[in-house]
Amino acid sequence: MTRPGEKGCDAVEGKDFVRIEDVLRDTALRGAVAQADAVNSPAHYNQGGIEAIEGIEASMVPEAYAGYLKGNIMKYLWRYEKKEKPVQDLKKARWYLDRLISALEDQKD
Repeated sequence: MTRPGEKGCDAVEGKDFVRIEDVLRDTALRGAVAQADAVNSPAHYNQGGIEAIEGIEASMVPEAYAGYLKGNIMKYLWRYEKKEKPVQDLKKARWYLDRLISALEDQKD
């Protein structure tokens, strides 16, 4: 088998073929992006351009919303060890924790 630059090979490195390392890296990146979307903005939580979390927040007084966020944090921490993707559930718990921190900081202002 000839390689780019060797006699008898017309391929130009980086142009006429794809390195397996690049394919694996790109596949891993796509997987990471898909997982991030599943944590930060799942498509099924958005209807008509409104995120479900925003509608929930708007429907509650601040104390109730904080309780809702706390409950979701606890839910994801409670069950992550039993899930097929435990890290994803921990990231979801962190996402809700970040929202709770932000909501409490906004109450102080």
